[in-house]
Amino acid sequence: MKGSLLIRFNTRLVNISLSLIIIVTAVPGLLHAQTPASDLDADGIQRRITRARALAAAGNLPAARSELEALQRTAGVDPSVREITLVLLAGIYIDQADYSYAENLLNAAFAARATGGESAARAYFVLAGQVLGGVRARLERYRVFGLNVADGELPSEAAGDLDRLRTLIERVFAQGRQLRDENARNMDATALLEEAAGVRVRLARKEDERARWQAEVTDARQRLIGADRRVAGNGTTAPLTPPPTTRTQTSSTPTGTSQPAAQPTSTPANSAPSTTAANQPARNTPTGAAQNVGTGTTPPAASNSQTAPAVMPADGSPLQVGSLLPKATDKPAPTYPSSARNARVTGRVTVYLMLDEKGAVSKVERTDGPELLRGAATDAARRWKFRPTVVNGQPVRVSGFINFNFTL
Repeated sequence: MKGSLLIRFNTRLVNISLSLIIIVTAVPGLLHAQTPASDLDADGIQRRITRARALAAAGNLPAARSELEALQRTAGVDPSVREITLVLLAGIYIDQADYSYAENLLNAAFAARATGGESAARAYFVLAGQVLGGVRARLERYRVFGLNVADGELPSEAAGDLDRLRTLIERVFAQGRQLRDENARNMDATALLEEAAGVRVRLARKEDERARWQAEVTDARQRLIGADRRVAGNGTTAPLTPPPTTRTQTSSTPTGTSQPAAQPTSTPANSAPSTTAANQPARNTPTGAAQNVGTGTTPPAASNSQTAPAVMPADGSPLQVGSLLPKATDKPAPTYPSSARNARVTGRVTVYLMLDEKGAVSKVERTDGPELLRGAATDAARRWKFRPTVVNGQPVRVSGFINFNFTL
């Protein structure tokens, strides 16, 4: 890969953020950094955007939508403001199940990127990321209400809603595929394909459909890893971001021996410290991968996968066992979201889970860590499998946590 291409590629990764949070919090600077073409007051525009956000947060989506659409129609509004309002509108359209409106915004942005240069291309990726985030939020509603999106017996209203979501995701995927076909080295397009296919996997109705979209996820991920390796292996130009290094920390195990940890072991926020670390040998992880190392502190008795401390909480609440890593039997790795990858977001996400008497995940209680990484970590944690915990011969419910380390 040539040096100039490498610089442009890394610059795009730094500049392109699919995060609505990052964009919206940047609004004041955008408005004051550039003078609008008309006599519109920048503070007034900021107040209108803030009002629209507040209305949406309060659940008054029609009013928020009306405010944002009015801003879109206002002559002389700075292009950066238009981009922000488009992203906000896409989220509201999906919240209101007006998927055709969201798709129209997406199609318009995709067409504009062909002639609008770098800024138009960036706007498209931002909008596509918001669409994917909106679909994930809709899927979460089905989960909250205890509905399986693969259930063929769902009422027609729900089945139709899910079909439209599938169509919307497939539109994003088709556009990402076209962008990659136009330029095989467009890693932004490949990252978008990975994320879109990952969402489409969650909407699969049958195993063959799931396998097809999972294959697309794997293909995109391998292309991304291959690109990272080509960049790292370029003898003429060093990558702007250094490859990850494995830090080694020696900690005491229950047997008194020592072994290297995949990442430094620490206690998550609001957790009491303990004396035993659940460690795992360091692994070679490709650049840009998410590690499901699950490091964290664990009470000594909880390190036994079959036996927990004998004293149960008097109020009938689940037994707190700390790290759930020792109990895990199947540990799927999370997918690194392209929105976080493009924004160069890294870090550790702690997912707090409740397990039922059979060891299955019954509830995700909360998550801590970078916002852009929480969804991927939560999705992976729900797929983990665990051994049941037995106290005095009886299986019991437990609460604990898993740590996921995301590195670039």
